[in-house]
Amino acid sequence: MKYLVFFIALNFSVVNVIAWAAGPDVVVNKVDDVQESGSRDAQGRIGITASTDSCNLGTQALEWKGTPSTQHPVISLNLYRLHNNKMQQLGMSWVKHGFFATNASHCAGIPGAPSRCDAPSGHDGQKLYPGCTDLYPAALNANEELLGPRSKINPTTGMFDETAQDLTGYPPSKGIEKIILLEEEQLQMAGARYFIESQYIAVDDAAAGNAQNNLSYREVIPTLSGNRYSLNKKNDDIEHLKPAISEWQKDGAKIEIVTTQETNQAKSYIYVASKSLPLANGTYRYEYAVFNMNSDIGVQGLEVPANGIVTGSVGFYAPKYHGEIYSSDPWRNLSEAGIVSWQTKKSYSEDKNANAIRWGTTYNFWFESTNPPEIRESKISRFKPIKVEGVNKTFSVDVIAPR
Repeated sequence: MKYLVFFIALNFSVVNVIAWAAGPDVVVNKVDDVQESGSRDAQGRIGITASTDSCNLGTQALEWKGTPSTQHPVISLNLYRLHNNKMQQLGMSWVKHGFFATNASHCAGIPGAPSRCDAPSGHDGQKLYPGCTDLYPAALNANEELLGPRSKINPTTGMFDETAQDLTGYPPSKGIEKIILLEEEQLQMAGARYFIESQYIAVDDAAAGNAQNNLSYREVIPTLSGNRYSLNKKNDDIEHLKPAISEWQKDGAKIEIVTTQETNQAKSYIYVASKSLPLANGTYRYEYAVFNMNSDIGVQGLEVPANGIVTGSVGFYAPKYHGEIYSSDPWRNLSEAGIVSWQTKKSYSEDKNANAIRWGTTYNFWFESTNPPEIRESKISRFKPIKVEGVNKTFSVDVIAPR
């Protein structure tokens, strides 16, 4: 059986590219109450958490059985900063394992959501029914006993096993290392805008083909009160059913979405964003961001056609892992005639835990060139071995690049 890779070019606005589908369909209804949590560590770093409210937009109930069952969603949080034409992921949490669905009636804020909650009276909290929501307060999303590493989750299928919270073989980690861990100065950049993002992953949602709308985000404003931070919502607007990288498109970036049928039932989505900016000295800066929404295969390399590169202008940035088995080593860079490329320090065969672009993360790449922009073809290479027919190790994506 052949599997196809689809490209969706979005030149004006990021839209919801799937309609409401049959089956369970968990989405992020709200992400709110963004705040500092726990005690700062010896380096003065702070931990950030937030409340999340989910909604089932589907036609069937979503399984929500707590551990040791594997039939429940996992919830993650990410914090982004938009500044100086860069959309960067500052930090990421581990996943919180769902354990009880309250089935409240608050889905109405999402366009097209069911008008009522269909939960039966006396339900046992083991399912999230159509039209119903479930709220996890910020403190609960920072509770160590409910958290587990992202590396235990297959993000494409939503599958994990009974060892999802077993930390055997993992480096020691403190509580704030399992939520969004930041240096205080990362919240103090003048003129920067900040965005909190949440993502739900669930095996029955993925099997129903409803994984692409599992993220929502909103803009927040860091505020220091005494010696504690809160990141207050800028307004009541929530960008439903899409990732925070979508905000960069409003700032002029070009985005393409690469859809891959990674298994018989489940698809993955990788966002490739690019932008150019003229500089005062007559050169141009080129910015790229690759967001892996839910690909288990991941990404290990980016190659961009780049004539006229300014010496010393090539850069790379990735959010750091904490308490994970994954490496945070910077990528290697190679600039040769007409091409600039970045690759993980080691391949999958050399190190299965190399710093690939894994699910829920965005990596940044940039350089300056003397040449003006046009649309050109970049190449992206996948990290893990390919197990399905028709999916290639590399694929091409149109980006903004030097002429």
